[in-house]
Amino acid sequence: MKNLSLENIARACSSELKNAGGNETREITCAVIDSRKIEEGGLFFATKGEKVDGHSFIPSVFEKGALAVLSEE
Repeated sequence: MKNLSLENIARACSSELKNAGGNETREITCAVIDSRKIEEGGLFFATKGEKVDGHSFIPSVFEKGALAVLSEE
């Protein structure tokens, strides 16, 4: 995903990177809202839905190889 580095995504969201671990310039491989679809190097959007809060899946997406999580919390 060209030009979708963590620092560019954070800038576009008017947000800040936390605990990037030196990966600020690394580009994501995919972006998903369904934790079951995360891929190695992907970005997971942790959103609160009517039935499920995506924030509860943050640990599992990192176990599956997610590069980063975009979250409200």
